[in-house]
Amino acid sequence: MTPEIFGRTIQLFLVDGTPTGLRKATIHGWTGLRFVATGTTFAALTARPELDRTGSYILSGPDAEAVGETGDTFGKSSWFPLEAGSAIACWDNRCVDQEKPLLLDPTREADVALIDVGSDGLMVPSNTCTKSGAERVKASVRFYGLDLPDILAARRQVMVDLGDDIDKLLMLFEGARDAERVNDPELIEKHRKAIASRTLPNRPFTLAARAKLIERGLPQLLAGPEDYAAMAA
Repeated sequence: MTPEIFGRTIQLFLVDGTPTGLRKATIHGWTGLRFVATGTTFAALTARPELDRTGSYILSGPDAEAVGETGDTFGKSSWFPLEAGSAIACWDNRCVDQEKPLLLDPTREADVALIDVGSDGLMVPSNTCTKSGAERVKASVRFYGLDLPDILAARRQVMVDLGDDIDKLLMLFEGARDAERVNDPELIEKHRKAIASRTLPNRPFTLAARAKLIERGLPQLLAGPEDYAAMAA
């Protein structure tokens, strides 16, 4: 028996009034929303309040309208969203070096410095972040899924475990200051190294571990460059 087919009504809203700008689509009888954005309108998309709702997903891919017949791309905007107001390369203006990607590049030290971990485990702009940098952080957290439930839970667990280790070390320090109690310098050093090792660059959620130590007022326990070779071995 052939299933009965029903038509559906799709409403398309041009957010900025142009067919090539940000577009919002709704389907009659469905509570969800769909947005279509290009690299140049992605910043406007991430600023929408709808993306703060639970169950928001971003599907990305190359902009088909920005690809020539040869398969060559215009510039970064063909593959990555750009900051609002950024220069956009085209065949007549190859200003690729002037294009400003919206998303943080984890291979660039300057970009990594813009993002930090808050006391609640959520990714936040760092204290040295500017307004435009904060927008880049916000968009990157959403696009990369940095605060998805499983990742957030794992990050928070690292912070809880490290907090317990810090409490144990502080108890050992307190005992070492008490002349009537026996203290073990080797045990103290073992705990110190265990805590510092959690902040090594190659450890999972190292940024969360570093944030926890700084929050507790113990930046001196962070692993330094002199610790990397010894602890990473």
